[in-house]
Amino acid sequence: MSFEAYIQKALADELKVAGKFDDKSQKITLTGTVVQLGFSSSRGLTGGTWDIGLNVSSSNGQSVFIAEHYEFNSGFIADTACKQTAEAYLPAVQNLIGKLVKAPEFKSLVSP
Repeated sequence: MSFEAYIQKALADELKVAGKFDDKSQKITLTGTVVQLGFSSSRGLTGGTWDIGLNVSSSNGQSVFIAEHYEFNSGFIADTACKQTAEAYLPAVQNLIGKLVKAPEFKSLVSP
């Protein structure tokens, strides 16, 4: 699964849990564009970061930009740092989706 597909699935899953997702509905369609996706496994000696920027547009004409800067412990040894970096993508995306659905603009994205 690509990085972008993971973000799409995470948002769809969040909307399904909230009872707000209907893939057959023609009312509102959200489209996302990942405009920033970067990571580092070497912040300082044992830290890492994920930076994700997402533009979300609605078929109703509204849009919002959401960004997440996620810091995590990566490790000093390369194998550990790489593993920790990969594992940190999940909570970074969770934070990004959380920011999106909590943003004041989100309600206008999903309103007809």
